[in-house]
Amino acid sequence: MSRLFTALLLTALITALLVFTAGCTVQIGDPGQGGAGTRQFTPGIPYPARAVRVIDGDTLRVAFPDGSQETVRIVGVDTPEVT
Repeated sequence: MSRLFTALLLTALITALLVFTAGCTVQIGDPGQGGAGTRQFTPGIPYPARAVRVIDGDTLRVAFPDGSQETVRIVGVDTPEVT
């Protein structure tokens, strides 16, 4: 019974991880431009940055090591917009 429980738990964790990461992407650009000039990064490759401001539930401002700052919107997160 213990092996079956372990196998089911591992399957559930892997499935949850795949579902969570399926919609992950990072877009950097000015949201006021409606996506113009947006640059996409390759998923799965880390980009060092520090969060400097949380704008709302799915949007934050990050600072990169070179000193530049960008607004990052997390795709696939459904949160209320702050107005």
